[in-house]
Amino acid sequence: MPGSGRGRTIGIWILAILITLAAVVYQRLIGPTRPVRGTATLDGIEIDYRLDRSHAGPEDHRLAIHVPAEAISGYIVYQRYKTDDPPTRIPLRRAGEELVAQLPHQPPGGKLVYTVHLVHTKTRTNAGIESIARTSGTLGGPTVIRFRGGVPVAVMIPHVLLMFLAMLWSNRAGLGALRGEAGVPHLTYLACGLLVAGGLVFGPLVQWHAFGEFWTGFPRGHDLTDNKTLIAALAWLGALLLVARRSAYRRHGVVAAALVTLVIFSIPHSVLGTELDYATLSAPADSLP
Repeated sequence: MPGSGRGRTIGIWILAILITLAAVVYQRLIGPTRPVRGTATLDGIEIDYRLDRSHAGPEDHRLAIHVPAEAISGYIVYQRYKTDDPPTRIPLRRAGEELVAQLPHQPPGGKLVYTVHLVHTKTRTNAGIESIARTSGTLGGPTVIRFRGGVPVAVMIPHVLLMFLAMLWSNRAGLGALRGEAGVPHLTYLACGLLVAGGLVFGPLVQWHAFGEFWTGFPRGHDLTDNKTLIAALAWLGALLLVARRSAYRRHGVVAAALVTLVIFSIPHSVLGTELDYATLSAPADSLP
């Protein structure tokens, strides 16, 4: 029946959308640039905090902790990531109900590891003698933040949109191949085209604005974002070739390409991402921020 066929097609699209959204949410939840959030307790005072792990733009990174209790102060200890630099300590200054500090800007791909320390100072009276007691604690342990350049909206939005659509059409093509649908070749061409446009055209543009290089994957480097884009593109180009040649294995090729894409794009982008090796900088360490 025509109606039931249309209903099945809508159902497959809904399933493809749900799979795509689930992969995107999963990737965001486990990504290494996701802020560290939590609640700490200091002398019975609960403090909700957010510690950023990514900074975009040329300015210093502003870190702010909401701490209404004025008896609580603190400081940050930081150093450049994977270096022998001595730790630097900077105070948290009060700005209304917040304790704030500025982490110094780093070159694209540069990282700082920092720890936030809070101190609760209170006066105690014992037998008429006043004394000062201090209780200290840390928020979340050492946190690594990576710096990158700002990416223009005109580059970032097409990249994100095209990559999302590529994942959606990839999942839809894979499900269609499993069902033996006649429209799989058309879906394959669209999935491949969207992936090439989003990952191999706009992807390098994003990389250039963020880190000053168009490509840092194989064979030039080990950037996982570039490498997984390359793997997915090769998988879909292989599937497209099988479809174009009307190979008996074309359905298997499309299903395999869809599975490869789903698995690798569930891996967060910034795992094994671009990282500055401070040893390659020509300036001495004490002259750098």
